[in-house]
Amino acid sequence: MNKKILILILLIALTVSLGCTQGTSQDNTKAKKLSAETIQEILEKGKSIDNIQYDVIMTTPFPLTLTVYQKKEKYKMETSILGQKSELIFNGTHMYNYDPAKDVYLEMDVPDSGNAGGLDFLDFSEQALNDIEMKELGEETVNDMKTKVIEFKYKASNEDTAVKTKAWISIKYGIPVKLLMTTEVGKAEMSLKNIKLNSVEDAVFVVPQDKIKTMEELMQEYNFDFNSDDLNYN
Repeated sequence: MNKKILILILLIALTVSLGCTQGTSQDNTKAKKLSAETIQEILEKGKSIDNIQYDVIMTTPFPLTLTVYQKKEKYKMETSILGQKSELIFNGTHMYNYDPAKDVYLEMDVPDSGNAGGLDFLDFSEQALNDIEMKELGEETVNDMKTKVIEFKYKASNEDTAVKTKAWISIKYGIPVKLLMTTEVGKAEMSLKNIKLNSVEDAVFVVPQDKIKTMEELMQEYNFDFNSDDLNYN
């Protein structure tokens, strides 16, 4: 082989080798930097997330998979129950529950708690940061995501009391990607997968106007008279 060609090949190999080594070194430095972040710094990241899509995989107390879309105060949850599509949508002012049997969106009362769909990441982070008894339990990898594990008392917006909660907090996003809640009646375990940030458009929360029904309209279709003298609850 020509000596010049051989030298050129060796130089190229050496350059690539150095580049790979440098890249690996940078990646390791970045990983170390992430791991070196305090749990307070990591949780602060989660406070700013207000546009996110993710799947919730519940394993306990029963198996269930949800796809959740959140954008500021708006949210949408999709699932399939016994082969039937189910949706719950809050568009910022009204809440709708999709009835696949009648292909209509039932208008519902908006809960006092406001955001009852998906996780309120701002509230979650603040509760964890304000719990003086919060414990750090180390680091683990969940669904290919590096996490810091904590334990604290968390009170969901639709609950009356706080419950013991073990949370795996994504070092990258600052949000819980796995939760284990222990209550008086048992445990609830869930994880978040397929997380996408800043991908949710307003169109996701649009409900076809011609398919909206109120509860009263739906009952009338069933020929149910709310004012019927035949109704006797005694």
